[in-house]
Amino acid sequence: MSAIFDSSYVSGDAIFDVSYADEVSGDIVLITAIDAGNVSQGSTVITGASTAEPVVNLAHRPDAGEWRHLHFALENAEGRRPIFKAPRTTRYTNSNPATEYRPVWTQDFVTWYRAPSRTLTGDVTGTIDWQFDEPFPAGRVYVATQPLGRQADAVALTVRLLDDYSTVCSPADSADAGGVYFTSPAELDGTGRECGGHPMFALQLRFGGSTTDGGPKRKLVMIAGLHAAGEQTSWVPFLRFLDFVLDSVDAAAVALRSNWDINLYYNITPNGVYSGDNRTNPSRGSDPNRVWDSPNAEVGATQTAILAGIDGGRFDAFMSWHSYSSHTNPFIAYSSAIHDSVGTRSALVQAFLTEGAAIFGTTPAFSGEGGSERDMGWAELVAGAAVALDTEVQQNGSTAPATYQHIGESWAKTLQAVDASGLFWSAPVDSLVAFGGDSDATLTGWVGVRGSLIASGEASSAGLSGLIGTTDGALTATGANSTATLSGQIVVRGALAASGYDTTATLSGWVGVRGSLAAAGGDSAAVLAGGDSHIAGILIAAGTDSLATLTGVFDPTAFSIQTIRAARRIGNQGRTPNTTFSPKSPAEAIFYGIDFGPLLGTGESVSSASAHIRATQGADEGAAGMLVGAASIAGAVVRQKISGGVAGVTYQFAVTVVTSGGQVFVEAVPLRVLEKT
Repeated sequence: MSAIFDSSYVSGDAIFDVSYADEVSGDIVLITAIDAGNVSQGSTVITGASTAEPVVNLAHRPDAGEWRHLHFALENAEGRRPIFKAPRTTRYTNSNPATEYRPVWTQDFVTWYRAPSRTLTGDVTGTIDWQFDEPFPAGRVYVATQPLGRQADAVALTVRLLDDYSTVCSPADSADAGGVYFTSPAELDGTGRECGGHPMFALQLRFGGSTTDGGPKRKLVMIAGLHAAGEQTSWVPFLRFLDFVLDSVDAAAVALRSNWDINLYYNITPNGVYSGDNRTNPSRGSDPNRVWDSPNAEVGATQTAILAGIDGGRFDAFMSWHSYSSHTNPFIAYSSAIHDSVGTRSALVQAFLTEGAAIFGTTPAFSGEGGSERDMGWAELVAGAAVALDTEVQQNGSTAPATYQHIGESWAKTLQAVDASGLFWSAPVDSLVAFGGDSDATLTGWVGVRGSLIASGEASSAGLSGLIGTTDGALTATGANSTATLSGQIVVRGALAASGYDTTATLSGWVGVRGSLAAAGGDSAAVLAGGDSHIAGILIAAGTDSLATLTGVFDPTAFSIQTIRAARRIGNQGRTPNTTFSPKSPAEAIFYGIDFGPLLGTGESVSSASAHIRATQGADEGAAGMLVGAASIAGAVVRQKISGGVAGVTYQFAVTVVTSGGQVFVEAVPLRVLEKT
């Protein structure tokens, strides 16, 4: 006997031999207590159970929620061709499935065999009916409305990756030797079956070598299995994405291996997958993709693992695999609400939609919704992803394995196409300079700056706006009413400085500072604003009524150089610390001391101190050499020996201290150097 089948690993149709009994005997047996199973044992009715074509009237378990998938097993089915009827009234979506929505069966969850057709009977209260071409073979047979992944398949994937790809795949830093970063809590489903105690996995793919464009390795964080079994259709394209990147000789796959490091986190809701639930865990009804701002145990562990894997820094892309019950479009994407409108949509999100349309061959179904309560919003707004997308998989169209393969491979190719456009990295700009009154020096878009962005003159402006990579040099504006501005998603590794009266040095949006943010002059302001801003260098404002401010929600662990727990107003506040020093001559070597006593709490002391000096009026490229030795601490007073300097130049001398209470204080004062006459 021969049969026609669709295979997820074999292109087109194939012929295979299958053995079956010429005569059936006994009753066909329904098995429902299986991984990702959600059919009711007690409510499913089988008529003609001992015949060659029994009728199986399926009922899903109501405790698992309205069904997106149906999954069950049969034994003693050899030689039989059952007729299956699935209830439409309890289906998650009322939309009629497409003609190519044809249920499947498997014995190994690798090769799937599709029904030749399906029939809709009645209206939405009717059934979806189907029958497979050939009798079932011997052994247990698993039947499902569409291909899916189980909790056990996540385990098998981990073993395969660690064993077969050991040269490029390893456990993430947050995981043990088996790739496990967390074990799900004990939990019962609605039948009383234990569904907890499953491993959650974190692996990293590192292909080594140089990138195709000479830039740094990009980093992708990809998660799968956030929702329960009802969305596990997405497991198949997730696997294809990985297999394409790992094995394909396609130019896009070769480039992805050259340019990207990939961190994988999957099997995030294993209890819900194992229990066969629609979207949630069996006894915890909250949607795991609505709790990222107040996470359950599994999501919280995943967040910790992700942050550990990016070492406190930004990362380039975040992709999370989901399924969409009522869609037939193969190209579906979600991002946070700010990107819903074209006017506020980032260049990266738009690039994914544009490039993807060409690769998928269809217009995208896209929506921007929610914020940090969802995985993609948390990834972008909290963890610092340059772009974060939920990659949705249709569940109402074709169930052919080739369809799901196409979705996974197309997302991989889209990622590479966006990368090739230069939006993740492009060759750095050495310097951008504008001089003169009302001058302007501006970079807009996704920018990498490794030199200096400078505007000099009255009302000058030096600005970076948009999605900005790294500034390894300096962003500087000098002159009265000058402005040095970075806005958007930013990492600064040099210095952001503005000098002059009414000067402002501002960082707004998503900010990470590893150098110094400085404003010098009367009524100066040095400001970091936005959610989760970070500073690991020094934040300085010097002058009468100057202000050094951090606003927003801060994660002090994101950068390791210093911990910022408080940003204090500094300058002339009538306190005892010196706010100015008498001029010195270049020939003098003088100790200057700043008393931080008035800022310390009861029992608090200065734990560490560092001094900094720079020219604010006049030029002296060797200003740092004026510091002789390291700063010393005597009680609450920090002393620093200073010598040299250039006559006629005014310097800013600053001391940063970390207290025993974990607070950081910065005191900055002007220092003029004059030749004695």
